[in-house]
Amino acid sequence: MTYLFVIFIFVNGVWVQGDELEGWASMPYDTLESCLDAVSRAEVIQKDLLLVNPKAHPKRFECRETGD
Repeated sequence: MTYLFVIFIFVNGVWVQGDELEGWASMPYDTLESCLDAVSRAEVIQKDLLLVNPKAHPKRFECRETGD
């Protein structure tokens, strides 16, 4: 089973999946645990970024099964 680490970015009042934006494509992970680790790291980075730059676009992260 493969899992995708998916990023959503809040742009102009709408959550946009990163795959729709250049440079923000979903990343595959072999296990759910490794994908969830990536989500945890990304959430920490995003939290720190918003402290330094409160005008940065909010982001949220999730893992999705690919069904492979």
